[in-house]
Amino acid sequence: MDQQRSFESGLIPYVQFGRNEGGLQHFHYWLDRFVSAPAGVSTAALLAA
Repeated sequence: MDQQRSFESGLIPYVQFGRNEGGLQHFHYWLDRFVSAPAGVSTAALLAA
């Protein structure tokens, strides 16, 4: 809970994952792709690129 409050406070500008946390890195890579995609781009197009 303390970590969550720290993140929500905005005082921590970013979170860096370690090399052993590949699943989280992969998840956030795809999350960033979907969030930053222009409107109207299909999921299939995002996954193919």
